Amino acid sequence: MGEEKKFRIRLHERVLNEDLPSLKPSIKDALLFFITEKLAKRPFSYAKPLRTGAEGYWKVRLGDYILGFRIIDDLLLILSIIPFYKLYKVISPQEKMH
Repeated sequence: MGEEKKFRIRLHERVLNEDLPSLKPSIKDALLFFITEKLAKRPFSYAKPLRTGAEGYWKVRLGDYILGFRIIDDLLLILSIIPFYKLYKVISPQEKMH
């Protein structure tokens, strides 16, 4: 079997300053382990492209969290780590109108 390509990881400033500090240490550790040890080696095995047609943007669901990132050459730029329920809070006000 061939050698795996390992992507470089960079966390967006918002992830560093807002998303990660809001997580419990055990969840933060598990997410960072996943990012560095699994996602960095095989992002296409774990993630799905965004449906918006935005080329290079991906998402992966990890338990109760959604991780959004962009692939630029050999770089994985982690753009957000949000609780899954927040996604529905954004959608729900529009849904309630129907």
